[in-house]
Amino acid sequence: MSKVITFGEIMLRLSSVGYDRLFQNDGMQATFGGGEANVAVSLANFGIDSTYVTKLPEHAVGQAAVNALRYFGVNTEKIVRGGDRVGIYYLEKGISQRPSVCIYDRKYSAVAQAAPSDFDWNAVFENADWFHITGITPALSDNLEQICLEAVKAAKKHGVTVSLDTNYRSKLWSIEKASRVIGELMRYTDICITNPGDIKDLFGIVSDKADFDLKKPDNEGAASVAEKLMKRYPLKGQTFRRRSRYNKRHVFPGKERRAFFIALRGGKRGRSFSAVPKREQSAFRRRGCQGRVPRPTEVRQESMRSYP
Repeated sequence: MSKVITFGEIMLRLSSVGYDRLFQNDGMQATFGGGEANVAVSLANFGIDSTYVTKLPEHAVGQAAVNALRYFGVNTEKIVRGGDRVGIYYLEKGISQRPSVCIYDRKYSAVAQAAPSDFDWNAVFENADWFHITGITPALSDNLEQICLEAVKAAKKHGVTVSLDTNYRSKLWSIEKASRVIGELMRYTDICITNPGDIKDLFGIVSDKADFDLKKPDNEGAASVAEKLMKRYPLKGQTFRRRSRYNKRHVFPGKERRAFFIALRGGKRGRSFSAVPKREQSAFRRRGCQGRVPRPTEVRQESMRSYP
C-alpha cells in the first residue's frame, strides 16, 4: 500500500452558523482546516496510508487538531509539538451572488515559527512513496521556506515522488518572492498542480496561441503552456485546474461553478495529454478557504451519495 506524507499548517476554523454574516448571531462553528491536512484526510478516507506533518502547541486546541486528524485515520506520529498558538481563520460562507469572506489570523503560529531542526525528514520519509506540499506553506515564514526546501530535497534523496500545488496567495507574499521560492521547489518536483494564471505569473510562461484566455483555457492552449513548463523543470506530470462562474445574472442553486481539469504526463514513450470534462459544482459546496476537515456526520452523509 502506498504511503503518502503531507506537510503544512492546520488551522482552527471559526465560521458563522449557516449562511449568516460573521457575528450576525452569537454562535460560531469550530473545526479545523488546511489544504495539506484536507489531502491527508481525503486519502485516508480512500484507505491510503497518509501521514500529516506539522507543528502544533501542546495545549488543548493543538491536541484537538491532532484528534480531528486521528479520527479519520491520519497518522499523526510525525507531528512536532511545541510553540504557543494555532493559526485561526474566520469564515463567512457565501451564497448565491454574495461571496465568501475569509479573515486569517495565522501570524506567529507554532508551525510558522518552527525551526528547520524541528523536523527529521530522514525519519519522516522512511518507507514513504509520495510527498505533497503547496505554495502556501513556504509563504508563511522564512523558516518554512527553508524547511520546505529541505523537505523536498530529502524526499528526492529517498526516492519519494513529490507533488506541489503552486496555489499562489497574493495576501501572503509578493509575486517576486513566490516566483523565486516556488521555482526552486520545482527543481525537486515530479507532479505540479497549477493553473494558467500561476504559470504566467510565477514562471512567465504563456501559450503560443494568440487568443489563449487565462480564464477560459482551451485544451490546445493549455497543452502548449504545460509543455513549456515540463521542458523547464524535471516534471513527470502536470495537472491544470480551472474554475469559472456562470454569469451572475443567471446563478442557480447547485449550478454556480464548473471545474475543468487537464493532465499532461511525460515518460520514455513521450508525452500524453488528456482533459477531464467539466463538472458542475453546487453553489452550496464551495471550496477555497472553506476547505476543512469534515465532521464525522458529514462523512457518513457523503458516503451515501453517488458521483459520476
